[in-house]
Amino acid sequence: MSKDLDALLESALDDFVKQEKDIASLSSTSSLPPLRPSPPASSSLSPSSLSASSPSSSSVASSLNNNNKSDDVDSADSLKDRGNVFYKNGALEDALSLYLRALSLRPHDPVFASNASAVLYELGRYMECIEKVDMAIINISNNNNPSLLHAKVLVRKVKSLSLLKRYKEATHSLTHLLSIPDHKIVITQNEIQQLQEALSHEREGPSLSCLSSLFQTLPRYRPPSAPSNFEYHAVGHDKASSALSGLIEVTKEEQEDGGASDSDDVAPRQDPGYHDSLDKDSPLRLNISENNSISILFAGIGDARHLFATIIDLAQQMEQTPPPPSLLSSLSSSTTSSSTWKVHCTMIDIVPSVFARDLLLFHIIDKLGVALDHHAQGSLEVVMIVSVLLYLYLGELIPCYIYDRLLVYIAELEECLRLGGAGSLPPHMSMRESDLPAILDVLAYWKVAKYSKKSLFKAIKQGELHSEQMRKSTGIRDMMDNRRAEMIATINSLTDEEILDMNKKTGGRNITAAEHRADLIAMMYDDDAVHNILRSNSAGDATIIEKEIFKQTHAITPPLLLRKEYGDDDFTLLIDMINERRETDPTVAQRLKKTIRQSERWLVNPTFHDKAWTQKNGLRALFHDPYNLCADLYGILLPFPRKENSLYKQLDILFITLAESYKSVKAHIHLEWAVAELTQFCLLQLQHNDSEVGEKKHFDRVYLSNIPDYTGGALCVFLYVTPLLKSLPSSFTSFNVLLNTTKWSDYTSHIYEYTLLPTLDLSRRIFGARYICGHLMTDEPRWGLAPTLPIPRHDLFSVDALTSYLMRLFLFLTLPVDQVPNQHSRINYPLNMLSFVATLHRLVAVGYPPHWISSVLAQLLSGSISTRARPPMLDNKNLDLAPTPTAICTLPFLPDLELALSVYKPILSFGLPFPILPISSYTKYSITIPGYFSLPFFITQIPVMALYFMHPDEDPRHLSKLRYRIQTARLRVYLTSIIEWDEPSQTACFWMTKKRHASMLAERWSVVVVRLDLYAPVSMETTLVAKARIVKLL
Repeated sequence: MSKDLDALLESALDDFVKQEKDIASLSSTSSLPPLRPSPPASSSLSPSSLSASSPSSSSVASSLNNNNKSDDVDSADSLKDRGNVFYKNGALEDALSLYLRALSLRPHDPVFASNASAVLYELGRYMECIEKVDMAIINISNNNNPSLLHAKVLVRKVKSLSLLKRYKEATHSLTHLLSIPDHKIVITQNEIQQLQEALSHEREGPSLSCLSSLFQTLPRYRPPSAPSNFEYHAVGHDKASSALSGLIEVTKEEQEDGGASDSDDVAPRQDPGYHDSLDKDSPLRLNISENNSISILFAGIGDARHLFATIIDLAQQMEQTPPPPSLLSSLSSSTTSSSTWKVHCTMIDIVPSVFARDLLLFHIIDKLGVALDHHAQGSLEVVMIVSVLLYLYLGELIPCYIYDRLLVYIAELEECLRLGGAGSLPPHMSMRESDLPAILDVLAYWKVAKYSKKSLFKAIKQGELHSEQMRKSTGIRDMMDNRRAEMIATINSLTDEEILDMNKKTGGRNITAAEHRADLIAMMYDDDAVHNILRSNSAGDATIIEKEIFKQTHAITPPLLLRKEYGDDDFTLLIDMINERRETDPTVAQRLKKTIRQSERWLVNPTFHDKAWTQKNGLRALFHDPYNLCADLYGILLPFPRKENSLYKQLDILFITLAESYKSVKAHIHLEWAVAELTQFCLLQLQHNDSEVGEKKHFDRVYLSNIPDYTGGALCVFLYVTPLLKSLPSSFTSFNVLLNTTKWSDYTSHIYEYTLLPTLDLSRRIFGARYICGHLMTDEPRWGLAPTLPIPRHDLFSVDALTSYLMRLFLFLTLPVDQVPNQHSRINYPLNMLSFVATLHRLVAVGYPPHWISSVLAQLLSGSISTRARPPMLDNKNLDLAPTPTAICTLPFLPDLELALSVYKPILSFGLPFPILPISSYTKYSITIPGYFSLPFFITQIPVMALYFMHPDEDPRHLSKLRYRIQTARLRVYLTSIIEWDEPSQTACFWMTKKRHASMLAERWSVVVVRLDLYAPVSMETTLVAKARIVKLL
């Protein structure tokens, strides 16, 4: 970031802090500070700079006390006057206290009750507000007070009842209000009409099953230009870690005291790498007495490595002697009953192939556990089963004799599920019957799929070229080169004694310090590492030889016992040749490739390829290194067996440990599988729809892999995931940042990119999400719930600051950010307007008064807003803020906003005092838009599509200037991204009210498909016609 930008940002932040201190004097919409990545340390935002109150209550109180020294300081009128000053200055709690004191002195005075009701309304305490309104109305009736005050309090009551969703009472109060002669003085005819329409539209909301269908149907993401099948990653990217970390081990102090003080608590075991981040003075504790279980969600379960690590961890903890107190003493008991502790794991993924493969893995792991009861560990049967697991898990190519056994296991699992359904799963597993057909289809496909090795190696070559292009275009190679240089410098700075000690600790060969130093430096170079190490290896280092074979052929060396049993002499011969020459020989390399590519004894692993993806896009190479992945799989649970001289021997230890662990914990673990998209799953959980997916509504741990990379980043996490966490200090969610890491300088700038919040702490004050620990490039960042929800009033944003933030977020979600050419910015499915409404829903749960939220919505729905916020830009000279409030036309985005509100309205925790059409008013239309053409796009960016509807008076060439035109004119265009787009058929589906669609037809509006990343039309302009197909009424 340039010095000029730092200066601009610091100045803007200081200006905002000053603005917040004078908030009471602002008459126009203010704004949050200019939110940009990496705000300078000198301009940090303190909690007070964005607080709800401006001048402190203490300063106002001090001023009042100094100016009210008269003898009647405690009289009712004096208390009211002092309360008025507090109210005017935003010190609402102090004003309320004084009004209530005045009311206690003169309980029959309706003015005091009215004032108290006004403060309670502003605080969002609507039930108490209604009580005080009723008290005022009684006193007005008894004292024959003017009807003006009567009308004022009734308006407050109608709005409060509407916000509480007590619509029948609100209708009755509105009728009462209209009978008062002076009501036109306190409420406009337009406001009356809006309230009447809002209350008339209220009907009994849709059922949970209907909401479930809506959330499954309505897109929550802006569609890419060519929606492909979801990516299927057969091999993960991160180190295996147990979800029980931080849960199942007593602290050092408790060990010294002889155990935990409370048998219903579990103290944390801290992970390596997080010691400095966790609060050692107040150990995290999980209370287990409430539901007798731990609930864990693995979203994007992938290759199940975290689940494997959790199972091994649980078994190891149970075997401790003596076992840790609380949970594990219960788990380790010999008695089993319905009250026995359970670790409930829910696994979700959007690709059925993931579950087919994971269920197959567990099926074979179960087979291995049974085999170990009857056969020795080194027996032919055990070696065969472990080999099947090895190749199923890590091998792109499989020897035919192992491939045949794999097909047997696939057929067994398919037959079991086909005959018995989901009920045929083991008792400790469950699955929805609705997910079963897709999984059976995958298993049936894998049984007969015969992939071409030629196609596989072609995909590998193309992928290598693509990866190199990506590295050059995104700066990844430069980053890797810099990191390599740093590591080499570190290696060279070590003494010979330190080098030898490092070699000894890692179980290395008996070589000199100079040789080991050379080996370490050689390992820093991806292309030449294996070759250079091979030249200095002893003849017996089989792992290095296996690595060289894999480098040339992408084939993992089978164990010697199976090679001998099934007459596979090729590998033995090749190993001997490499062993004799001690270095890579072009002749040997060519023979290696020819042997694997032409031999019928090697076949492509079918489980590495998803049926839908392969049929559409062809085979896909994974570019994984099974030898590095082997170390990742061990994670923090098992000592890595560095002295083992083959990949099989290393993974033999892992899979046998896993099989034995799995067998020992079956009675204490429940595994639930669900094919589901993350936000859909979370929405259903939050709606108490536990019968649909899962028994547990809230979770102790949520692992997201790098799903947020694809779906809106941290904003998606804060809106849909953190609300599912239990309100415990030890509960957290974690997610990787893998796709766009070179784009940001630090984790703060990453969070800003998705949430528009300049510091991590502000996430707590807006979304109730608490940053725990982790970094952008190293550790998985962890987030929990704020310690206190709702957030205390004094820690909330002011109403003006919140309004400005929501205006900026609205523009961020409706208009795309200008892209920088060749900057890595891959977000396959960015969020749409539904997430803006989800933000409003979340704000109320965090503690913001619902009438603040409804006020923002009323401004947006009016078609024009006045704000300093403006469409987000990436230009370093632009801080996303105008120097003065600017009028912005919101009409182009109202169809999306109104649709999102109609969908969310039944589940919002508050009502809206203005009309929102019920979801039954909407129709899903399908229209073919001819002339679609594909424009070139940056290799690092995913094109995002939308529909651009235009009145005949509008010029489609003005699309490129939309972000500027909305600041200068009231436009007759609609830009909607809640759509479905099918490129092959050039068909778009959109949701719209019949009334709006009919009006557009009558006025002969047209539509064009646009790419938001370029602000360019990519189809012919098509006039709307009455024959547009109606797909489905919602």
